[in-house]
Amino acid sequence: MKFEFPAWLLHGSAFPTWLVVGVAVALVVLVPVILFGRRTWLRRRARREKAARLDSICYQRLTSVLVPDGNGGQLHLDHLLLLPKGLLILAERDLAGVVFGSQLMDEWALMPTGRGARITFANPLRPLFDRIAAVGTLAGEGVLVEGRVVFTDTAEFPKGHPPLVVRESELVDAFPRVDRTGSAPDPRWLLAYEQVAAQAVPGSPQLPTLAGLD
Repeated sequence: MKFEFPAWLLHGSAFPTWLVVGVAVALVVLVPVILFGRRTWLRRRARREKAARLDSICYQRLTSVLVPDGNGGQLHLDHLLLLPKGLLILAERDLAGVVFGSQLMDEWALMPTGRGARITFANPLRPLFDRIAAVGTLAGEGVLVEGRVVFTDTAEFPKGHPPLVVRESELVDAFPRVDRTGSAPDPRWLLAYEQVAAQAVPGSPQLPTLAGLD
């Protein structure tokens, strides 16, 4: 069977309506799919990069767990890390904009990127102190338990960071890197970590976002 080119193609005629409509429909369907796939890939890459940063400064870690608060309730931990010199609690904050706050202020302020309205939110250091106390009780006496509130790099602090506050990219500079293959954790801190892990149960992520501040 001999193949013949369509007449509209041979004579330079305008594209037929059915072809134009078909291409338009394909674009309407494919463009959102491509954009969604790209966003999904970017989110997965960001999670991998964050996991790599955390793993570079700790021997072991728990992520998104609930631990007893000592009063019959539970507290959510975004991350609990076993470090060379003790335990580290990380409380994450996913915010974009300029942040103003201090350790003594009841409320902090956010000037969101791309939005004019000023937003206030509760001082995140106080819940962190509650978590440090709860984990310290579970870990036992003599165990160093530290904490940091970790903001995403989209947050800016024009007046400097309050105590115990870092941005994601600064975390690896705040703590020494750990060689998991060439060194082992101190048995005392490992035991303390295991005692906390034994009391921990999986918990839902509690990552505050800009939407949650309105």
